[in-house]
Amino acid sequence: VAVPGGSTFRADDDRAPDITGQLVFNTAKGRIAVSALLRDIRVDAGAPAAVDDRWGGALSVAGVIPTFGKDDFRFTASAGNAIGRYSDGFFPDGVLSADGQIQLPKQWGWFAAYRHYWFDQLRSNFVLSSASENNPAGAPDNTNKSTASAHANLIWSPVTNADLGIEYIYADRKTEDGLKGHLNRLQASAKYAF
Repeated sequence: VAVPGGSTFRADDDRAPDITGQLVFNTAKGRIAVSALLRDIRVDAGAPAAVDDRWGGALSVAGVIPTFGKDDFRFTASAGNAIGRYSDGFFPDGVLSADGQIQLPKQWGWFAAYRHYWFDQLRSNFVLSSASENNPAGAPDNTNKSTASAHANLIWSPVTNADLGIEYIYADRKTEDGLKGHLNRLQASAKYAF
């Protein structure tokens, strides 16, 4: 939870589990999943003094659609007001107002990816993603507001269960006070699946 002044804290005494559900549809055109989330966001703190909780939720649609040969198109779109921890902590679960009340920001995000096989042992992924949050009035200036990224990689599987890859990433980030940051990264990976 983001608190006035720009700091955050994580409660360690959750009273209710996150409730999730998913429907999966396997069709001749591909696999589609519809997911739902219901969460209790709670704060019970001495500094700042606050005791409050709110229930929030989210919906998500994801899919994998085969295209040509072994290629496929993948996507996810999510929206709600309790996505925080499910965005790898990029957004807070809630924002604590000056009067000690939890406010749940509206959050949404999506990604789209195309996986292309150049041949059986060599493939690439081309990925675009974006996520945004509509922070309530009084959110700390350093609270994340949005992010976007683009990825392109080349993955070689020289033997069964082994992958060697190289990937370029471009990303940007914007905070509530309008500050922006950009990332350019070239990374390599090696993986063996047992």
